[in-house]
Amino acid sequence: MRCSSDLRKRVIDFVRGGGSKAAAARRFQVSRASVYHWVTAPDGLAYQRPGPRGPSRLDWAALRAHVQQYPDRTQKERAQHFGVSRHCIWYALRQMGVTWKKNDGLHRKRHPQVSLVVAEDLPPYRGIEVRGQAKIVDWDLGPIMHRMAVRYQGAAKAQDFVEAYKGIPMECLRIEPGKLRVWDAQDELGESE
Repeated sequence: MRCSSDLRKRVIDFVRGGGSKAAAARRFQVSRASVYHWVTAPDGLAYQRPGPRGPSRLDWAALRAHVQQYPDRTQKERAQHFGVSRHCIWYALRQMGVTWKKNDGLHRKRHPQVSLVVAEDLPPYRGIEVRGQAKIVDWDLGPIMHRMAVRYQGAAKAQDFVEAYKGIPMECLRIEPGKLRVWDAQDELGESE
């Protein structure tokens, strides 16, 4: 229940006159929390209705620009940036038709460490591991794919292989080697195998 401004003024005057906040709460029969609030508020006599302080207006154009500029930000980060709730961001993005899709390119930019392992699954279990940094490079993939197809499928099938992938969006990932590890389990298996 709201207290009158006259009562609030008397409580504030009592505390500013040297009385304690607890004594003011007992004397005027109000809660200590109310006394603390009235005394510390910039204007203790002004009444503020409880509940939300009014709608926070989200500028959708600014949000759309923010999404284009920072596509990998979370809803929580966007909410902090615009000073609104996460639900407000979720609702606005949903109304705009913006959905978060997994984009491996973004993850590779953030966490470029990569490990490539090639190993035999039969004795002598030889293998090689290359650890390094992954970088997305803008190369023409046609000649690269043609060389790979010639090597693994033969010259006759190479052009068909390249043609099958034309028009499909692809990224080229270059692994810049950092650490190389090679193993051979022949010693542990013995000479019989």
